[in-house]
Amino acid sequence: MLNLFPEDYNLARSGRRTAAILEGPRVFPLRTIETLNTEGRASLPIRATHLEIKLVADLDVSDAEACGFATFARFQNHIISSFPDLKVDDTITVVHFELAKE
Repeated sequence: MLNLFPEDYNLARSGRRTAAILEGPRVFPLRTIETLNTEGRASLPIRATHLEIKLVADLDVSDAEACGFATFARFQNHIISSFPDLKVDDTITVVHFELAKE
């Protein structure tokens, strides 16, 4: 399962969000999975297409765009507020996804 906030859910549903950041190196199934909204209910079937394991310092504009952000600065602010203990030399996983065919 992949947890999404309501605003992330809407971006994913519209196709403007095609990636999510997870703290630490992760193994994630490259298959259809369900997302959860903040209320804990299954909300959107997505297919994880590929994973990127990288350092926070290596995040770039393409990651910001894939996560639905108009600017890299807003993306950075989101990362800082969502993961306050994360340091630039910490490892994260970028999960790239697409909407699953129903």
